[in-house]
Amino acid sequence: MTETTTDVAIVGGGIAGGALAVQLARAGLGVTVLEQSEHFRDRVRGEYMPPWGYAELVSAGLLDVVLRAEGTVTPRFVTYGDSMSPDDAEAAAADTSRLVRGAAGMLNLSHPGACSELADEAARNGAEVVRGVHRVEVAAGSRPAVTYLRGDQEHVLRARVVVGADGRSSAVRRQLGVRLATTGPRTFAVGLLVDGLTGWPAATNAVGTCQDVCFFVFPRRDGRARVYLVWDKSAPGRFAGPGAGERILSRLATLTCFPDGDVFRAARPGPGWASYPLGDAWTDQPYAPGAVLIGDAAGYNDPILGQGLTIAVRDARLVAEALLSGGQWGPSVFAPYAAERTERMRRLRATADAMTRLRADFTAEGRRRRDAAFARFAADPGARLPIAAAMVGPDALPPEAFTREAADRMVALP
Repeated sequence: MTETTTDVAIVGGGIAGGALAVQLARAGLGVTVLEQSEHFRDRVRGEYMPPWGYAELVSAGLLDVVLRAEGTVTPRFVTYGDSMSPDDAEAAAADTSRLVRGAAGMLNLSHPGACSELADEAARNGAEVVRGVHRVEVAAGSRPAVTYLRGDQEHVLRARVVVGADGRSSAVRRQLGVRLATTGPRTFAVGLLVDGLTGWPAATNAVGTCQDVCFFVFPRRDGRARVYLVWDKSAPGRFAGPGAGERILSRLATLTCFPDGDVFRAARPGPGWASYPLGDAWTDQPYAPGAVLIGDAAGYNDPILGQGLTIAVRDARLVAEALLSGGQWGPSVFAPYAAERTERMRRLRATADAMTRLRADFTAEGRRRRDAAFARFAADPGARLPIAAAMVGPDALPPEAFTREAADRMVALP
């Protein structure tokens, strides 16, 4: 058994853990990142950041790092759907570069590429990044430590603080005894990386509801894009099994709300895809003496909003600021982070619920409510307020935007 010491031990080298490691290492703290994967691979995670996420990267000093991961700035946002013609949808496209100060628009990227770039940047600034770690056991309290195996060798890492950044099924969270509340699944989704989407403009992200699916298209360079389909939770396995990639592209190609669905016929599905339930999970206490949780380990927002990467970067920035504030690292050091995150996630839950009601109710009444809502938006842009946080951030809007009453008004029938 070997024993080492550091200031901060980060369990998990994904977006949240990597973003925190870079900021702390740049400030001169001793940082050790413990990562299970030898190499990051595509597991169909978030690859989109809204304008407020772009601004978070700027605030954290990480924009240039993430741009190296096939980062593609996309200022134009088009909302397609059964409620409007393709021409009307494109005429009403939003310029998202005007929404958040300092943000050039939305950002699409490679998730595994961003994890790699952040890990490399942390290492360049003095962090130790240990890969191939398994059997992690965390002891919090006054003498935090992480015991882990690498190969057959047991290691003990003692730290002033342990950070759990190990994702939705976090072992650190479980060992700390932190429990998550959940909404349960609202809908189901599938994500797929495609190549050969040459007819799609690289500066345009799109969302829409057409017939029985809600779709998202996030292009990157050279005809590559990440696409998602969302559907009713009554058929969870709809796009499971062999040939799912081809079925996803075929469904996109047959949607009538695009100006030219044939662009998807020429596209090629990537080697992997994943379907999963969409819902929220949260805790009001993402820390314990000697330890703190960030990213999905601390709870997550319904992916229908595409907020996961931005939440992770905000978490990392706030925890970095707490640790670099010059004060004592007692349990109360993370109290402001926990309070901010609790309210942030509450607001994003309300936004996700409103967005699901608007975009993923595939009943006849849902279609009528969607038609009424988009007609309302044209006459009164302020009616969008319950879903605006997905672009500008939950702290940029007044509290009344996150009430059930506001969402009810948004989708009310005339």
